[in-house]
Amino acid sequence: MFKKLRIRLVFFNVVSIGLLLVLLLTGINLAVHLQTQDRNRKTLEFVSENEAISPLMTRQGRPPEDGEVRIRIARPGGQGLFPFMGPGVTAGWNCFFVKLDEKGEIFESSDNLSRLGDDTGELVGAILASGGKSGSFSYGSARIEYLVSGKEYGKFIAFLDNAGNIEMQGHMLRGSGALLLAGIFIVFLISLIWTSLAIKPMKKSWERQRRFTADASHELRTPLSVMRTNLDILIDNPLMDSAEQRKWLYNASDEVERMTELTESLLKLARYEDDGYPGLSTERFGLCEVIEYAVSAYSFRLEEKGVELVRDIGPEAEIEASKPDIRSLMVILVDNAVKYTPDGGRISISAHSDERHVRISVTNSGAHIEEKDLERIFDRFFRADDARSKTVAGFGLGLTIASMIVDMHKGKIEAFNTEDGVCFSVTLPKSAA
Repeated sequence: MFKKLRIRLVFFNVVSIGLLLVLLLTGINLAVHLQTQDRNRKTLEFVSENEAISPLMTRQGRPPEDGEVRIRIARPGGQGLFPFMGPGVTAGWNCFFVKLDEKGEIFESSDNLSRLGDDTGELVGAILASGGKSGSFSYGSARIEYLVSGKEYGKFIAFLDNAGNIEMQGHMLRGSGALLLAGIFIVFLISLIWTSLAIKPMKKSWERQRRFTADASHELRTPLSVMRTNLDILIDNPLMDSAEQRKWLYNASDEVERMTELTESLLKLARYEDDGYPGLSTERFGLCEVIEYAVSAYSFRLEEKGVELVRDIGPEAEIEASKPDIRSLMVILVDNAVKYTPDGGRISISAHSDERHVRISVTNSGAHIEEKDLERIFDRFFRADDARSKTVAGFGLGLTIASMIVDMHKGKIEAFNTEDGVCFSVTLPKSAA
């Protein structure tokens, strides 16, 4: 499933960004083409308007006459320079011209008209025969654009060789294609990395949810199976005496209580996992109060197992937090310590604070947690497969709920082994953010 999702995300990214690149590069090339056409038109209009009479274009060495405009025309293979063209007219093209009398005879031309060779007359005749004022034609490797203007003496035809610009646009188009392919390849690589990172938490969440569903089903199936067995025994033995009946009914009642406990734990998980933890109200209170509440709930068990309880609670240990949730947190930690402390063992509870944080630790003597299990101890339904867990009843949800309560208060919880047992340490901000 995630492999197909990743392929779809990569495909969508490559296609969408590829289309954007195509549109961008197409727009750039089209803009250059339109700009080139506009510059060609303005260049031909400028040459036609000024009739391009200058010593640099016709007779070398004569100083300019009054009102005469000097224009330097590029020779074949060189670059042109148009110093007096004004805004919107760009140098760099090869320009030349011819002047025609009323009979259509050429009586004057620029020096570089020879680039049209012996075909000048034929080409000029074709232009006049077409009747158009502007156009273009190919001549050898050149792409010639022209503009015909009416003058007092006849006609003036300005020519512009646009082959250089066409070649430049061709190079630009090929470069755009190469840039497009390179961009798509880079986007493909980035998409592979990005989708891998993006899907990882989704995959982890999916696996956690799948494991949660399987574990919850298993935990619910067990008490249901026991209840069904007990009820089947009662149904199959209607003449059973009342003492025996109570035995099986008590067994079923125990399983109902077990299912109720599991359901309540699942509801707590659902509430704590809700975005933003709605309904969280905070107040300032002393940790001594909630710790005593948790301890009193297990006083009978502690006395029954002969466990020594040591408290080290500083008078400054106050916190601004959700009191019901912190109470639940302490109950879970004390319950966990009581479960795993052997008879005659010891439990130590400490709570101290500094200017910014409150630190709570619950340490119990007994078996250690394997190092490989310490990282997973707060996962849902996780129960270490060792002697520490096999003899203790539970669902493996308590520490998960404790972890969520701590996260809800933007704190940190961790578990580590001590010399003679296990310690759960909680660090919480002293004031609610």
